[in-house]
Amino acid sequence: MLEKIPSAEEIELLIGVDRFKAWTNLCDIIDTLYDMEHIWNNGAI
Repeated sequence: MLEKIPSAEEIELLIGVDRFKAWTNLCDIIDTLYDMEHIWNNGAI
């Protein structure tokens, strides 16, 4: 379980530049199409 929300730089280091670009593009498309809250879920039950 994560103790803090990772920064964009940390995520990019973790998954790589190409995957990070694909991820941010996908997030941008979703943000454009849907009106929703942005909530970080740490996955805890």
